[in-house]
Amino acid sequence: MNRASLWLIVSQGSTAAIALVVSTIFARILGPADFGIYFVAVIVVSIVQIAIDLCVYQAILTAVPGYLEQSRRWTRWAITVAFLAALVVAGGGSMVQPRYIATWLVLAALMPFVPASMRPRGLLIRRGRLATIASVDVLSVLLGSGVGVILILSGSGILAAALSQLIIAVIRWLGLEAMCRIDGSASSGEIEVVPAETPATLTFGQYLRTISGVYQNQLAGFISRNADNLVVSALLGAAVVAQYSRAYSFMVGPLVQTQMALNGPIVRDLSRAAGEGSSARAVRRLAFYLAVLGTPPIVVVCLLGHDIVHVLLGDSWAATGTMLQLSIGLGLSALLALPARWQLIAERRTGALRVDALMQLSILAGVAVGAVLWGANGAVAFNSFFVGPVIGFVAWTLLRRPVRGMVFSVMLPTMAAMGVLTAALTLVVSTLSDDSVVTCVLGVLALLLAEGLAVLSLLWYKRAQRTNRRRRDAVVAAGQVGEGTDTSEV
Repeated sequence: MNRASLWLIVSQGSTAAIALVVSTIFARILGPADFGIYFVAVIVVSIVQIAIDLCVYQAILTAVPGYLEQSRRWTRWAITVAFLAALVVAGGGSMVQPRYIATWLVLAALMPFVPASMRPRGLLIRRGRLATIASVDVLSVLLGSGVGVILILSGSGILAAALSQLIIAVIRWLGLEAMCRIDGSASSGEIEVVPAETPATLTFGQYLRTISGVYQNQLAGFISRNADNLVVSALLGAAVVAQYSRAYSFMVGPLVQTQMALNGPIVRDLSRAAGEGSSARAVRRLAFYLAVLGTPPIVVVCLLGHDIVHVLLGDSWAATGTMLQLSIGLGLSALLALPARWQLIAERRTGALRVDALMQLSILAGVAVGAVLWGANGAVAFNSFFVGPVIGFVAWTLLRRPVRGMVFSVMLPTMAAMGVLTAALTLVVSTLSDDSVVTCVLGVLALLLAEGLAVLSLLWYKRAQRTNRRRRDAVVAAGQVGEGTDTSEV
């Protein structure tokens, strides 16, 4: 994870914060019932979108042979498929919920813009223009969210929330396409030389065989993170799924946003490392950084779940606070699996990715079992403390040696150390005040303190490594000089 990737981390952190504020405003104004209906509609559109995705973005980043030269044609196909799917979604949603026909039409209208923006995004990442992508992402979310808030405050209801999503998608596509053309990526890009054994024209069947594992893993991951809301809605009702989804947005949502930001540059870098034979070093470094930076926010958000929900949503969302505390295992398990999953995607390990895809889909079974037996809290707890950890460990076992052993030598020890440190600081500050606002502020300070201590330790460790390396080099150089002197005397 290089320094340039920090641009995407900052942008996704900013957009996640904006989205959290805006969704909180929507939830407060719409209430659990209406917000639940809107959220289910968004999930349906998102699942259809990912199901018909032709992986334009992933194919560009992993340098599928023969793909870059034909990426325009593949993008046109992806847009056409998305348009046809949008017609089906708009018609089906309007028939099922005729009261919300305008909302379904607006949400369906954004679907073709998503694949349209994937090609310029992929090309810009390949050329290292991460700051450009970050700027476009933040600007689109700011403008779309601002319009949505103004409309919903004026009484537009669910339609305002849907229009906000459409505006974000359109501005993002326009911005990325414009920046890609200005940068020259649209005409030249970073086209790699096609090996002699690669066909001049990549057929659809060849492409599917190459990218099928990545596609299936991506689809399963998205379904496992979103279709669980549909399961909860079907079993427990729209009001309960609103509470459930809010807990998700506070915990797993920011983690997913960060993953989406890092997907491009990390898959690109790991793919190059695999080609150079340095995968072990790249994965070790990635696992360490993720554990250090990702563990503290998860621990703080879960331990202060009730206070966070009380401040942001109010007393009517109290059940969300309990679910948020129970989801700590789910967040840590998702963090644990990230390095392994990225490495599998970078290597395009089709068989291993299919196994991981099946494991991710087991989340839905966990939600169903937990919801039927113990309600919404049971659905969260069952996946958090059983299904999620199993998925994380299985993802690492799918890797080749010696990379797979890093889950025990690097990832888990670092996560445990950071988790204990952050939990101790958070529990101490939570006893200082009974006011939820003050407790949340103190929790943020505890998070910053934990991250600060981790960064200082990391800097000290790197400095010690450089010092030891210089000493070893000096000893080796002195030995070589001594050997040369002895030889000349003889």
